[in-house]
Order: sequence, then structure tokens, then C-alpha cells
Amino acid sequence: MTLQHEIALFKLALSFLTRIPIHIDDYSDDKLNKASGYFPLVGVFIGCLLGLCVYLLQLVLPISVSVVLVIIIGLLLTGGFHEDGLADVADGFGGAFDAHRKLEIMKDSRLGTYGTLALISLFAIKYQTLVAISHIVMALIAGHGISRAFATSIIGTCPYVTEDTTSKVKPIAKHLPSSAQNRLWHTFCVLCAVLFLYGMSLLQLIALIVTCFAVRSVLIAWFKKHINGYTGDCLGAAQQIFEVLIYCLVLLFLE
Repeated sequence: MTLQHEIALFKLALSFLTRIPIHIDDYSDDKLNKASGYFPLVGVFIGCLLGLCVYLLQLVLPISVSVVLVIIIGLLLTGGFHEDGLADVADGFGGAFDAHRKLEIMKDSRLGTYGTLALISLFAIKYQTLVAISHIVMALIAGHGISRAFATSIIGTCPYVTEDTTSKVKPIAKHLPSSAQNRLWHTFCVLCAVLFLYGMSLLQLIALIVTCFAVRSVLIAWFKKHINGYTGDCLGAAQQIFEVLIYCLVLLFLE
């Protein structure tokens, strides 16, 4: 693969996961499948931008205000893409018993009680953990990168569920080519090395990795139980769950 080809795949991944205006010359489902390997790297990019923002903001503002502003900046940067998935999953899984009805609720653009509660809980945990973490820049980079690595790794582990073509969710990759898997886990390994260099012991790092894989297995089983597979909303929900999990583990191990 040429460098130009890899840059094009990264740009596609960046345009898919963020609101950054990027011109894509030649889109296809196959290219998106390949570009999915760069989703964790896009997470690293987002984490770096947010880390820079919080570093500059806390020079002139209290850390509590800086964290709130950085959370808002993150929402503007991604368009609330993953948060929307979490809210839809909470509404769908909590609002019905039948798998077909769950999927109908997940496609409804209206926000329900379960989705509202999920978002309130999510932002409360994000705020409280980030305010308490002294290594906040590193936590943002690791959280955004590792969360996208594990959320993306769910692709292809069970059937991709789609009821019809009216879903409000953008099309997603439905399988991970070996090249995409390699890019995904290479990025994850680099992020683990970063955590190690920031003071996380080998035993703590192993505990973090084991915990992430355990949560991944639970999420896959959860998705299968409710809708017999996964959707784009499920991946968005997984990303948010893994992100707050990383913040909690960083707070537990490094503070």
C-alpha cells in the first residue's frame, strides 16, 4: 500500500467520525471497511486536540470549567456521534422487550427517558473523573484512542443488524479486514506504551487490558441478547462505555 493510499484511508476515517470538513474523492463500503482500522488513530487525534484545549484553558480558568468546556468541544468536534448511539441503545434496550421493537425505538430521532438518564450519567462520570485526574492530557488521548480500538474490534464478532434502509444511522463497516485489524491493534499497543511511560506499572497495564477485554465480551453478549447482533448505535455506545472505563482505570491506577 502506498503512503497516499493510507492517508486517503485515514482521511475517510476522520471524515466519518468527526465533523471536520474533509473532501473525499472516492467513497465505497470496501474503503470504509479498510479505513476502520484507523478509527483508533482518529481517536488519538481527537484526544490530542482536546488535550491541547484543556491544557490552554486551565491556564486561565479553573479545571472544573476547563473540563466542561472540553467536553462541549468534543461534542462539537464529533457531532455527538457516539453519544447519540449510547442514547439510542439505552432507549431501545430499555423501552421494549421485542428485538424488532427495540430496533424501531433506536431509529427514532426522539430522545426518551432511558437515553436521557444514560447521557446524564455519562457526562457526570466524565466530568468527575477528568476533574480528578492530574494526567488529564494523557487520559484524554488514551481514553479516546483505546475506546475506539475496542469499540471497532466488535465489528464482525456477531451479525450486523439492519431492519431496513430507513435507519437514521450512517452506514458502518460490517467486517474488519486483516489489514484494518493490524492497524487497530498497533495503535492500541502504542497507547499502552504511553500509559506505561506515564507511570502505569506492568501489572496495572495488564489489569487494564484484561478489564477492557472482559467488558468487550459483556457488551457483545448484551447486544446479542437484545437484538441478536449489533448496529452502528451499539458501536457508538461501546465507545462511550470504554472511554469512561479508561478514565476510571487511569484515576484508579495513577492518582
